[in-house]
Amino acid sequence: MESTNFKHIKNLEKALAFYKSIDFSDDDDDISQLKHALQTAYWAEQETTEVSLIFSAFIHNIGYFIPTSLHKGKFSAIDHQKLGAEYLSRHGFNYHICTLVKLHTEAKRYLATTQPEYFDNITDIAVLTFDLQGGFMNQKEEERFLNNPLASQSIQLRVWIDRPWRSDLNTPDFKYYEDFFTQHVNDLMQ
Repeated sequence: MESTNFKHIKNLEKALAFYKSIDFSDDDDDISQLKHALQTAYWAEQETTEVSLIFSAFIHNIGYFIPTSLHKGKFSAIDHQKLGAEYLSRHGFNYHICTLVKLHTEAKRYLATTQPEYFDNITDIAVLTFDLQGGFMNQKEEERFLNNPLASQSIQLRVWIDRPWRSDLNTPDFKYYEDFFTQHVNDLMQ
């Protein structure tokens, strides 16, 4: 048991260190991806005690920072949700987390398709990446999405993601979440 727990902690540390190292500001936004992760986790923690949901909120964009040969080693919005889910799965994170990370762009597509006012409340970057991530859903895609047992949680995750990015929001820092996730590491892993 101790060796499994040690392995889980090492995999968590690796994922968090990787994510922490990517703290840069986008040209069009006054907030870094790390600050976005902290804010999204903060919003999740205000509404749930489910550690997998809070962690998914924190780590949902990790796939943006995994260079692939397809993109010649550069970062890309295309398939970042799949890249992130695959990375987390390879490092032993549970199905719940991997699925929520994978579905967070599907939830955006679903909300945009079913709620016409949705685009009025999301960031310019979310609008720009929308078409790259599949655009509006057809009826079959909607049904497939809604048939996923984690569809409602992925929609809730998307709501937290899409809250306005605020440079003045006083969230817990990275160390707080690092300690929190480490305390609950067995809830995060397979």
